[in-house]
Amino acid sequence: MKILVTGASGFLGKHLVRSLLADGHEVISFVRPTSNMEELRKMDTEVVYGDIRDKGSIERALKIGRNVEVVFHLASILTPVNVSNSLYWDINYQGTQNLLEACRYAGLRALVHCSSVGVMGTLSEIPSRETSPCAADNVYGRSKYQAELLALEYAEKYELPVSIIRPAWIYGPGDRRTYKLFHAIAKRVFLMIGTGETLVHPVYVEDVVQGLKLCAQHPAAVGEVFIIAGAQSVTLHQLVDTIAKELNVKVPRLKIPVWLARFAASVCEKVFKWTHLQPPIHHRRLDFFLKNQSFDISKAREFLGFEPKVDLRTGIRTTLNWYKAQGWL
Repeated sequence: MKILVTGASGFLGKHLVRSLLADGHEVISFVRPTSNMEELRKMDTEVVYGDIRDKGSIERALKIGRNVEVVFHLASILTPVNVSNSLYWDINYQGTQNLLEACRYAGLRALVHCSSVGVMGTLSEIPSRETSPCAADNVYGRSKYQAELLALEYAEKYELPVSIIRPAWIYGPGDRRTYKLFHAIAKRVFLMIGTGETLVHPVYVEDVVQGLKLCAQHPAAVGEVFIIAGAQSVTLHQLVDTIAKELNVKVPRLKIPVWLARFAASVCEKVFKWTHLQPPIHHRRLDFFLKNQSFDISKAREFLGFEPKVDLRTGIRTTLNWYKAQGWL
């Protein structure tokens, strides 16, 4: 089968491309010209350069990859806080619309849109599920949620075979964002903000890949939204202790008061506003410490047959071994 993956050079994208190739598919990787191509160059994938904000470049990718049957849409902007809000809308929302328009007449079997549990904002119930209210409280979450609604609109209006997954907190080999947490614990400089009793819901990257592929395979997935997460949520204390045990280190037990962390985040955001650097602490980073994240994955289990295969300890051990092999730790 011929498959197009947008955002193929990203953390999740590289894992997905590698898995699809292992399954015997022909994969077209749609990436920006400035993307880091080191790992993709080692894979037997056809690379097409373009930009999700440019509908024409998407159309060219579909034309180059004649008879594309499945599209996985992973391209997005996630973490930067020192860029304009308009960039989030240009990439996460308008970019999605460009893709949907380009795919209207492509005769696809499946179009899987990768969203995020971030569209839900502060959770109104624990655990939350797909029917729980969405109240995104930052520009990333709002832009991703509107992109979800748009994708579902195209599914209904134009009969595009769209399905949506909302991954929880993804970790695994190659992830530079999660690496910061592992590195801080390894160097014994990790400091807890708040009580440490906040819930987090990790999901190993290969389990997210499994969820993406299941969405593309099941006709029942069309027009549906699925939360993809690990088997269970854990407290921050449990997560940090698990990582520390695998590293055989002890972490400082000093806790930073929430009010002090919020003050520091406000100061850093103002100081770094006019630079091209990311502030060391900002309000969105505080969400990890302060907002409960716990999800019910029953729908993905029942509709798709999804089942997390990698438990937390195994996933952390595998991730740490990869970081060590790369000389990162």
